[in-house]
Amino acid sequence: MDKKLVSIVAAIIFFGSLLVLQGVLGQPDCITIDNPGLYETDKYQGTKFAHKKHADGLQDCQKCHHTWKEGEKVKKCTECHIKESKVTAKKAFHASCRGCHRAMKKEGKATGPTPCTKCHPKK
Repeated sequence: MDKKLVSIVAAIIFFGSLLVLQGVLGQPDCITIDNPGLYETDKYQGTKFAHKKHADGLQDCQKCHHTWKEGEKVKKCTECHIKESKVTAKKAFHASCRGCHRAMKKEGKATGPTPCTKCHPKK
């Protein structure tokens, strides 16, 4: 194999690895989940979500990002879970987030909150 081809392949592997590591290690510490206008009443603020803490703890992105495949860009939940969908963003978040917290609590494990205003302060 000539040196130019080897250099090109090595560069592709190197930069591809950087993109994968960016996806895995480059998670934001905290994100705000807020969906203004998706609900009839908007009396609660969005919730601060410790994304990095959850990603590091779960080690399985598909647990939350169930349609994501490695190498793809992660979509926001609200791209599919819209107001008109069978499973709205609100239902999806509550089933996933609150459901996981409740299950962990039943197992006697330390977990996050489940009451509404512990995640969503009133406006």
